[in-house]
Amino acid sequence: MVKNIHELLEETERLKMENASLHQKLEEAKEAIDAIKSGTVDALVIADKKDIKVLTETTADKTYRILIEKMHEGAVTINEEGTILYCNACFANMVNLPLQKVTGTKLESFIGENYSDQIHHLLTQGAENVFKKEVYLHAVTGTTLPVLLTANTFLLNNALVLSIILTDLTIQKKNEEDLKLKTTELEKKNKELIFQNEEKERCTMELLIANKELVFQSGEKEKRSAELILANIELLFQNEEKEKRAAELLIANKELEAFNYISSHDLQEPLRKIQTFSNRILTNEHTALSDTAKEDFKRIQGAAKRMQTFIEDLLTYSHTNISERIFENTDLYKIIEEVKRDLKETIQEKGAIIETGHFFEVNVIPFQFRQLMLNLISNALKFAAVNRPPHIKIKSSTKKGSALKTGHVNLPPTGLSPEKEYCHISITDNGIGFNPQYKEYIFGVFKRLHTKEEYPGTGIGLAIVKKIVENHNGFITATGELDKGARFDIYLPVH
Repeated sequence: MVKNIHELLEETERLKMENASLHQKLEEAKEAIDAIKSGTVDALVIADKKDIKVLTETTADKTYRILIEKMHEGAVTINEEGTILYCNACFANMVNLPLQKVTGTKLESFIGENYSDQIHHLLTQGAENVFKKEVYLHAVTGTTLPVLLTANTFLLNNALVLSIILTDLTIQKKNEEDLKLKTTELEKKNKELIFQNEEKERCTMELLIANKELVFQSGEKEKRSAELILANIELLFQNEEKEKRAAELLIANKELEAFNYISSHDLQEPLRKIQTFSNRILTNEHTALSDTAKEDFKRIQGAAKRMQTFIEDLLTYSHTNISERIFENTDLYKIIEEVKRDLKETIQEKGAIIETGHFFEVNVIPFQFRQLMLNLISNALKFAAVNRPPHIKIKSSTKKGSALKTGHVNLPPTGLSPEKEYCHISITDNGIGFNPQYKEYIFGVFKRLHTKEEYPGTGIGLAIVKKIVENHNGFITATGELDKGARFDIYLPVH
């Protein structure tokens, strides 16, 4: 870029020197001709390497014209009215007209401005004054050329006329524009270079800061590595503790299995004998027993029956913890139909209506889920209102957690995952209901809202239901209103 600017400057200087040389030659020729014409000299001798020429007034005028014709600048002679008396071929080419059509025209028709005042001033003041001005020369084709107009006076046939030289400034103007453009580009590049240097300095500072940060991070990394080693040691210790606890848990499970065996055999055997012998006494010795004795034996049988039910419920609850969890795709409708068959006598006795919707297969532990439905339907039948037959509604649907959040109010407090799909099962009844403040309480082990005289039971049924739902990684909620009924909502993730 710098090289191009230097070349333009050198070209401009060269053109200026050529123009000055031509002006000098023109002035010398004019002076020589004027000297010959005025009689100051009779002739002018010009010597070169090849020849010696003697110029008289006639030959000098001819030489002057040849010089003018061969100039690379436009030359015109005008009178006081601005009429062109003479022009050279270069000027004719500038205005794109033949020589014969240029002579006799007004100069202002080509330069577009009236300089009559300046011309009159020059003609009246004499040859000592020179007029220079940059103007635009208009050709007949509509094109324009920037030119330097130089005018001075001389005598022609005893009359003052104006000699005008028009120097084409196109290349000079172009060079000036190029120089201006290159200068602007250079300034722009300089600004960019300054900006880049500033950016480089800024990046250098950032790099220094980053290096300091890297050193700090390296120190932190070493610190974290040491902490990680300690954490790994702690993890190994915890794994050992976990294995120890797992071994203890296996032992506890074996002990629990032994307890289950004792509960199912050794504890229930005396109860069966109590029931058997008390029933035999009531049957065989019925007439010999007093009414008080008969009532006492019936109480013995009731207590034994409740104890047996209590042991069975405890076994069921413990079995939900230790049993092997094998999930299978199971039809919910089939499970509900099996439960309905088991409770057929109670359903008929209470005149209950069990309304079921559309069901589909879900991935559950079949025997546990059957126990869950048995407990919930049994509860709905047990806590039926005395003034109306039980009406139980069981529905199910599959939706994403985000859809359930917007459409249901009975959601678990921990919330559902928006993107996870859930199977939602609801069991609603029109029984005696419960106070909403007990919605969490009723799921506790041995928790009862009524006495055993009002409603028989052990208080373990809903605890078993909750445990089974948790075994399926699900949630269960309960809502109720006194004398209007209860509702249980179960949410199981679909695998």
